Amino acid sequence: MAALAVIARFTQLIADFEKVVRRSRRGDDGRGIIEASDRGHSLYHRFATFLAFYLKNEKPSVEEPGAEQLDAVHVMTIHQSKGLQWPVVFVPSLTATRLPPGRVGRTREWLIDERLFSRDRYEGTDDQERRLFYVAMTRAREWLSISAHRTPRVRPVRPSPYLLEVAGGEHALRTPDQLVLPVSVGGAQIEPEGRRVSFSELAAADRCGLAHWYRDIVGLRPALAVEMGYGRAVHHLLRLIAEDVQATGRVPSRSAVEDLLDREFYLPFAPRRTFAELSKAARRLIDRYVADHRDELHSIWATERPFELHLDGLVVTGRADVVIRLDRSGSVPQLAIADYKTAAAHLPDNELQIQTYAAAAAGEGLDVVAGWIHDLPTGRRAPVPLSEERLRRATDELRRRARRLDEGDYRPRPGEACRRCDVARLCRFAVVSTR
Repeated sequence: MAALAVIARFTQLIADFEKVVRRSRRGDDGRGIIEASDRGHSLYHRFATFLAFYLKNEKPSVEEPGAEQLDAVHVMTIHQSKGLQWPVVFVPSLTATRLPPGRVGRTREWLIDERLFSRDRYEGTDDQERRLFYVAMTRAREWLSISAHRTPRVRPVRPSPYLLEVAGGEHALRTPDQLVLPVSVGGAQIEPEGRRVSFSELAAADRCGLAHWYRDIVGLRPALAVEMGYGRAVHHLLRLIAEDVQATGRVPSRSAVEDLLDREFYLPFAPRRTFAELSKAARRLIDRYVADHRDELHSIWATERPFELHLDGLVVTGRADVVIRLDRSGSVPQLAIADYKTAAAHLPDNELQIQTYAAAAAGEGLDVVAGWIHDLPTGRRAPVPLSEERLRRATDELRRRARRLDEGDYRPRPGEACRRCDVARLCRFAVVSTR
């Protein structure tokens, strides 16, 4: 696993480099596409230079995949901990010169014109350091230890004034042998926070556990595809049209839609010819949708609506493409969830996705009575059953998939999908030739 992790890190470097050198950009008129150069000897020279700077400045380290799931201690800075939480948190070394740092608030001599930057941002203020201290303390869910040491080297140091404020003075500080641990830490097991996992992750792992392991656990990155971002770009256009109808009460004209596509449709890695072909395909999809669903555009309740389905010890997250209001009467409107597809996909997972969002909506008190899988290329809609029994079976399936991930069950599922799998060359279970 460690060897694969090193290879995966290298694929990430290649992907980072390619995203820059292969990225197209719009012309000065905002419409034409200017391709980036990614050929010839200079490409490899630039990549070698990129690697040299990376190795000199980044000091890379590679962790074995799965290390973050171990029963272990996380060691990090306060800045890195923002947005995270743990049952037990230790914030040590709170001395008078570290938090706040000794130079905070001191006026410095700058060689750059002070009108070009904020002095407070670089010199720091007491308010900023107090906010950072607040972040440190609020990372703990069950138990927090904040402490200082008296003699880090030779000379004794005073505790941080923030630590003294919390403790109520230096006389109130305790030595480690005087601390009384809470029962939940000293004996009983702390209940873990519910695992958060996206529906996309559960779907990918179920299609082929081994491919999911290669991509999302080990971190192998696929080669860039020229059509990358096509589905997202079409979804973005549909969302903008829906928001425009909500704001103006009018369906945009054909010329307005054409102008929207010229301004907003963008594929970062497509050369001119591919961009032109995919742009025409996107126009056909959008034109069909607007023509077939003009009335429905007036009833859109939300676009890109996030949902969270809370199960026992599990939170499944996702985002519905569009939520449509079917009935305007009553305090709780009847809603339908539609999910757009720009290409053929795994049908059972499509149904499960809609059912997941419907179950999450029910948990919010919303009344979702219908669900559709909308195939944009054909304009057809497939209804999704949303009975109580179907939703119960859907939540059971989500629990099963999450349990397999927790158990580290990444079994391969060779089949037709191997033809489109970007890690098939590494997989001894692949059933098709990749040559």
